[in-house]
Amino acid sequence: MERKNAKWLTVLGILILLTAGSKISMKSSYNKAINPLTQTTVKPAVPILSINSLDQEVDEKIIPLLLKNYGKAGSLLERGVGGPEGTRKADGEIKPAYYGHQDPMCQYNWSASCSKGITNLGSFSYQQAPDKPRALTPLQADRIQKQILRLQALELLYQARRQRLQLNLFQLLAGIDLANQSPMAACVQQPSKAVVYKLAAGIDPNGSNTAKVTTTFSKNNCRWGYIDRLAQALRQKNLQGFDAVVTARQWSYFNADPASGRFNNWDAGGLGNNPLVIKADQLRRTLEVVGAIRYQLDNLK
Repeated sequence: MERKNAKWLTVLGILILLTAGSKISMKSSYNKAINPLTQTTVKPAVPILSINSLDQEVDEKIIPLLLKNYGKAGSLLERGVGGPEGTRKADGEIKPAYYGHQDPMCQYNWSASCSKGITNLGSFSYQQAPDKPRALTPLQADRIQKQILRLQALELLYQARRQRLQLNLFQLLAGIDLANQSPMAACVQQPSKAVVYKLAAGIDPNGSNTAKVTTTFSKNNCRWGYIDRLAQALRQKNLQGFDAVVTARQWSYFNADPASGRFNNWDAGGLGNNPLVIKADQLRRTLEVVGAIRYQLDNLK
């Protein structure tokens, strides 16, 4: 019996060593740098427990960390979008625009909304409109828009997976900011009035049903938004890092839809449809996104 037990212990020891070696090999392979020009598949992501770097690879598990509140500093989502919106500083300090301001697009494209003095409220410049719940305070506006952006972040990740593109933290947050600025440019869906009212009441319309969420995203036929332009910048224009993101954001405003009235033309009424203004605006906003992430990495663990 002792020899038999010893034999089984030896076999078990060999199996443990083989398994450990396999795990070490997998970890080493995962940690190798990814070349976006040659990548053809999206690898399973390791569990995301913290925010570690600008180029940290992300999946759906990063979203709770983007929403995590750090007291007066707010969440990374609030700072990463609030900076570009002019409502917050990188450290979360609230600026006067947080308490309400007229949409800047009114200086380029005056509309009935502008004449009514429509107010943008909160970190994300939540727009008061007839088809949305009315936010009475900046905190309420943030609560609603946070949940809208959470859904749109999931959609960006879904689009990236469809493109076989692995997003990093910087690319995702920059895309979320673009979605907040212009869902049409980002090619993400705006939740219906009924869904927004549920979000305002703190109800998740999809619950934990990932399949239902994915099915909803798959019905979005919009193309040449942020993710498609990012893939183009990385794979065809051979751009990297910051330059790839700014270029992708700028060209997201170029309308490539033959069915639209502005086919092969710039479509950014709020920025005067001027490519120089669009590029300068996207450069400024993207720098603000970087500042928010760097503050997070240096000060909030």
